[in-house]
Amino acid sequence: MPTMLERHHADGTFLLSGQTVPSEDGGLILAAGVDRATAEKITTEDPFVEAGVGRYSITTVTPGRVHPALASLLGG
Repeated sequence: MPTMLERHHADGTFLLSGQTVPSEDGGLILAAGVDRATAEKITTEDPFVEAGVGRYSITTVTPGRVHPALASLLGG
């Protein structure tokens, strides 16, 4: 059974995920193509959140400038 990260990377929702530096700050996921309510629902699937040891802070960004190589990934 694929993990939560594997599922959302495979379906194209997660464009990037990884550890932040310094690692004490946690990690980061860059998602595209979902509204805030869907992003919030996805966070509840994280096993660390389910276990009560993880949490998410969601920041919504409206891109002002996008590199051409990323435009199609971001719906532009």
